[in-house]
Amino acid sequence: RGREPVIWDDVGRVRAEEIDWDVRNDRSAMSGGVSTTYYGGRAGTGSTPFAKVNSPVFVSSQSAGFDHKAESAVFTGNARAWQDKNFVRADRILVEQETGRFYAEGGVQSLLYDAKRTTGGKRSSVPVYAEAETMIYLSGDRILRYSKNVDIRQGTDRIRGGSAVVSLSKENELTSTVVEGGVVITQPGRKATGDLARYDAVAETIVLRGDP
Repeated sequence: RGREPVIWDDVGRVRAEEIDWDVRNDRSAMSGGVSTTYYGGRAGTGSTPFAKVNSPVFVSSQSAGFDHKAESAVFTGNARAWQDKNFVRADRILVEQETGRFYAEGGVQSLLYDAKRTTGGKRSSVPVYAEAETMIYLSGDRILRYSKNVDIRQGTDRIRGGSAVVSLSKENELTSTVVEGGVVITQPGRKATGDLARYDAVAETIVLRGDP
């Protein structure tokens, strides 16, 4: 208590107004202005949906709980994770370093600023902004899963639906997006609807199925 307590190890560092550390079970709980840094080049950065593995990832929240043996952390209350201009914001964020899983729930907003896109045969960085109720990132598969009231925007394109699966390359480039459930696609001057939409970023095509 007092003097801005800090706890750290070889994976990261956490600062908060109050820290309770269960030494026997290697668990800790933080409250009040929690500020976390996962060092670059460690599993903590590899388990987040950001491209630069060797750059640090920052997470802030109102409270947090850490299981140091399991290398997992739960951030609650206006939780926000970011690296450079890329971020994920939600009511609750779970980071599992050992399994490479990142989970966010409650008013999820995410921005992948460095996402690549092919337009007219030219590659460029076009930020992907997404909103949903939940989001899961699986680092082993390089997949982002959004569910409930999904709204994805990239440039002037917008896709809405019940759920979405976004596939990324190792360079964090958007390779494909599959959206299901009441799909609505809007582009300048045109609109399309269907039950399922499959966007291929490499071929620059969108396939609509189910009463398209």
